[in-house]
Amino acid sequence: MARKLNESSPNGTIRFPRAPHGARVSLRLVEVSSESLAVVRGVLQPPALGVDRGAMLTVWLDGEAGYCATADLSANGLQQAAERAVQWARAARGRGLAIAAPASPSDATPGAGPLHYRGPDDEPLASRDGLVELLHAEVSTSVEN
Repeated sequence: MARKLNESSPNGTIRFPRAPHGARVSLRLVEVSSESLAVVRGVLQPPALGVDRGAMLTVWLDGEAGYCATADLSANGLQQAAERAVQWARAARGRGLAIAAPASPSDATPGAGPLHYRGPDDEPLASRDGLVELLHAEVSTSVEN
């Protein structure tokens, strides 16, 4: 099911931030869903659900990179983050690592498709019943000690 990135973005779209002439901008959107289970005094508590969303912007300008993260995914929030990343790139001029900007998508191998990252959080968890049993076992162990 598709979700909107924020309420002000129709159809879940975002407006890509503008960068100064000669700068390259990359934008990485992250959405993490979480569920917490707890057992208190032997009683399973209602699950706590959470969603965290944010963006990491990287700006390459004159051989330097500047970074800025934001949870504000509105067009204005992304533009402000891009402007802060530009300030960091300018501040790093002559002091940074002189990182080369990555190749643009137009330089990529035709038909190669996007790259996908598989992190450690992608490993499947035990079933919910198994997790609840583990919580009950831990509570009873801690009460005995």
